[in-house]
Amino acid sequence: MGSEKRARQKQNRQARLEEERRAAQRAKWRRRITTGLILAVLLVVVFVVGNLLTGDGGAAVSTTVPVVTDTTAAPGAG
Repeated sequence: MGSEKRARQKQNRQARLEEERRAAQRAKWRRRITTGLILAVLLVVVFVVGNLLTGDGGAAVSTTVPVVTDTTAAPGAG
């Protein structure tokens, strides 16, 4: 009789340890995902703030048409 109880205790202990291992693994992945998301958000915030601080409103982009100063006649026009 005692050996059946002992075997049951061993099985219960193994099941409990396996469940604890799975719970620890889930918690580890949850921490990794949370840390990754926080880092991604911080990176986006730093990028946006950097662009806002260093941006000059697009004034560096030239939209003017260059002036043509070539006054030579086309061949056969004379």
